[in-house]
Amino acid sequence: MTDDFTYEVPVGVTWDNPDRIPYSSDFFFVEEDRHSLDLWLDRMSPDNREYAWGENPSQRLRHFITNVRARWKENGAELDVRSNLLFSFTRLTNPSVLVTGERNDLLRRNETGSWKLARRVVYLDQTVQDLQHMHLIF
Repeated sequence: MTDDFTYEVPVGVTWDNPDRIPYSSDFFFVEEDRHSLDLWLDRMSPDNREYAWGENPSQRLRHFITNVRARWKENGAELDVRSNLLFSFTRLTNPSVLVTGERNDLLRRNETGSWKLARRVVYLDQTVQDLQHMHLIF
């Protein structure tokens, strides 16, 4: 991830006007940056996981990415990547929750020539989420 990385999952909105964008620009299920994700990942590390009660017992995840489409940005140093996702989440004896959507990533080439993730925006198809929590990276 780049230092200025952002990760957003906007709330879906059902408008009376079908010409409006079906996602909020002000409200998010998830709105993170590099710093907040680093803190969250540190909390999930084996050293700290015993205090992450939402992860005990562990969840069972399946993450499918399909229909990947990549397009160069005009600057030639960034790549816009869009893909579809199917996400299965199971915890305890609850039946699986399936989440579908589109993932929009911005990849940026750094000075060494390697690629880093600069932005991720996930547009979920469901406007109401059945997930117990959103501590997931789609």
